Amino acid sequence: MPLFVSSSDIAALSLRVDRLQRTLDAVVAHLDVDVPADPIDEELREMVRAGRPIDAIKRYREHSGAGLAESKLYLDGLGR
Repeated sequence: MPLFVSSSDIAALSLRVDRLQRTLDAVVAHLDVDVPADPIDEELREMVRAGRPIDAIKRYREHSGAGLAESKLYLDGLGR
Protein backbone atom coordinates (compact mmCIF):
# COMPACT_ATOMS: atom_id res chain seq x y z
CA MET A 1 0.00 0.00 0.00
CA PRO A 2 1.43 3.39 -0.93
CA LEU A 3 2.39 5.75 1.85
CA PHE A 4 1.07 8.79 0.02
CA VAL A 5 -2.16 9.31 -1.82
CA SER A 6 -2.22 11.78 -4.68
CA SER A 7 -4.94 14.34 -5.20
CA SER A 8 -5.95 12.53 -8.39
CA ASP A 9 -6.43 9.33 -6.36
CA ILE A 10 -8.61 11.23 -3.91
CA ALA A 11 -10.61 12.79 -6.76
CA ALA A 12 -11.14 9.37 -8.36
CA LEU A 13 -12.29 7.89 -5.05
CA SER A 14 -14.58 10.84 -4.46
CA LEU A 15 -16.21 10.28 -7.85
CA ARG A 16 -16.68 6.59 -7.04
CA VAL A 17 -18.26 7.41 -3.69
CA ASP A 18 -20.58 9.97 -5.33
CA ARG A 19 -21.62 7.39 -7.94
CA LEU A 20 -22.25 4.77 -5.25
CA GLN A 21 -24.29 7.25 -3.22
CA ARG A 22 -26.45 8.12 -6.23
CA THR A 23 -26.96 4.41 -6.92
CA LEU A 24 -27.90 3.74 -3.32
CA ASP A 25 -30.28 6.72 -3.30
CA ALA A 26 -31.97 5.36 -6.44
CA VAL A 27 -32.34 1.88 -4.91
CA VAL A 28 -33.77 3.31 -1.69
CA ALA A 29 -36.22 5.46 -3.66
CA HIS A 30 -37.24 2.53 -5.86
CA LEU A 31 -37.88 0.32 -2.84
CA ASP A 32 -39.62 3.19 -1.02
CA VAL A 33 -37.51 2.58 2.08
CA ASP A 34 -37.16 5.11 4.88
CA VAL A 35 -33.53 5.44 5.88
CA PRO A 36 -33.23 6.83 9.39
CA ALA A 37 -30.81 9.68 9.89
CA ASP A 38 -27.81 9.12 12.10
CA PRO A 39 -28.92 10.20 15.61
CA ILE A 40 -25.77 12.26 16.01
CA ASP A 41 -26.83 14.56 13.14
CA GLU A 42 -29.30 16.52 15.29
CA GLU A 43 -26.72 16.85 18.06
CA LEU A 44 -24.24 18.25 15.54
CA ARG A 45 -26.79 20.67 14.06
CA GLU A 46 -27.58 21.93 17.56
CA MET A 47 -23.89 22.53 18.28
CA VAL A 48 -23.49 24.49 15.04
CA ARG A 49 -26.65 26.55 15.72
CA ALA A 50 -25.27 27.34 19.19
CA GLY A 51 -22.12 28.75 17.60
CA ARG A 52 -19.93 25.77 18.48
CA PRO A 53 -18.81 24.46 15.08
CA ILE A 54 -15.38 23.39 16.38
CA ASP A 55 -17.04 21.25 19.07
CA ALA A 56 -19.31 19.76 16.41
CA ILE A 57 -16.31 18.85 14.25
CA LYS A 58 -14.54 17.28 17.24
CA ARG A 59 -17.67 15.32 18.17
CA TYR A 60 -18.12 14.02 14.63
CA ARG A 61 -14.46 13.03 14.46
CA GLU A 62 -14.84 11.04 17.70
CA HIS A 63 -18.05 9.43 16.45
CA SER A 64 -16.92 8.54 12.95
CA GLY A 65 -13.15 8.33 13.02
CA ALA A 66 -13.08 10.75 10.08
CA GLY A 67 -10.31 13.26 9.57
CA LEU A 68 -10.59 17.00 10.00
CA ALA A 69 -11.34 17.80 6.35
CA GLU A 70 -13.91 15.00 6.02
CA SER A 71 -15.61 16.09 9.24
CA LYS A 72 -15.83 19.70 8.06
CA LEU A 73 -17.33 18.56 4.74
CA TYR A 74 -19.85 16.38 6.58
CA LEU A 75 -20.95 19.28 8.78
CA ASP A 76 -21.18 21.58 5.77
CA GLY A 77 -23.47 18.98 4.18
CA LEU A 78 -25.71 18.88 7.24
CA GLY A 79 -26.50 22.54 6.77
CA ARG A 80 -28.09 21.93 3.37
